[in-house]
Amino acid sequence: MRAQTIRIVANTLIVQIALLVTLFMGVLIVRSSCHECLAAPSVAVCERGTNPIEVQVESNQIHGYIKERQFAGCFFYWHESNRSGN
Repeated sequence: MRAQTIRIVANTLIVQIALLVTLFMGVLIVRSSCHECLAAPSVAVCERGTNPIEVQVESNQIHGYIKERQFAGCFFYWHESNRSGN
């Protein structure tokens, strides 16, 4: 009975490690092809209640601008670049 429990725990641990390695490799593959794909937004604004929030966000990066995206009732602002990766 004890040996069977040890095998179950070992197999579970192996599966968990394999999933973490797969997730890590997936992140590396996405980041290598698109370094901005997994970037966190610079600003996130979620309105609560009836009073709207006025937000003005400006890019401080050279050749950059702010891109606004809306998701789940919140506004997310990312820095974008006008130049290519050269």
